[in-house]
Amino acid sequence: MKKAFLLVSALTLIIIMSFAFIACGDKDDELTIVRYEIKDYELIEGDKFDVSKVAINCYLSDGSVRDVKNNLYFDKAELEDKLDDENNLSEDSAGEYTVPVYHLDKKIGDLKVIVKVKR
Repeated sequence: MKKAFLLVSALTLIIIMSFAFIACGDKDDELTIVRYEIKDYELIEGDKFDVSKVAINCYLSDGSVRDVKNNLYFDKAELEDKLDDENNLSEDSAGEYTVPVYHLDKKIGDLKVIVKVKR
């Protein structure tokens, strides 16, 4: 009787483990990011450089597109001398600037910042 119980228990455990491996083991269905798209950001002298208004999309392996708003870092080194402490552009900041953009510590591209003359 003990042998039969142990045999049934072992078979049950093997079946449960098999289902777990089958359910968790299929990595082909995981979504991956195929590419990012960073839209140009247009401002006028004196405007606030607000990264929340930057439009960034990621294209996924299933064909869907999603907005990217979190875990972003903007390297504003090129704009550093044109921004005040509150990220407002100076009155003489007209021009085009390149701001490298990182998502989860990986560079995903460059943001083209276009600052127009205030009239």
